[in-house]
Amino acid sequence: MEFTLIRCLEAFFALLRKGIENILEFNEGQPDFPLNPSQIESYMTKWLLFSAIWGIGGSMNLATRSEFSNSIADFTDIKTPAIGQTMALIDYEVGLSD
Repeated sequence: MEFTLIRCLEAFFALLRKGIENILEFNEGQPDFPLNPSQIESYMTKWLLFSAIWGIGGSMNLATRSEFSNSIADFTDIKTPAIGQTMALIDYEVGLSD
């Protein structure tokens, strides 16, 4: 697929909307124990990284996307899983359960 700025931004914002939908669905399924504001903030900050990696870097080949995700991990102060030469940030998923 050819890279275009608009497609990149649309994918990024679509993923952000999906993160919000995930929270709403979780809270609807757990009415007695909804997520508190600090849990929502923690989830959404990690989901923001996920959205950037896949929304912006989704058009890249695997090697470039891995390098891009590791650069984001180095750049941010958000706690991320340990990454190295064999594992990249793209190998992880963000979940509400953890």
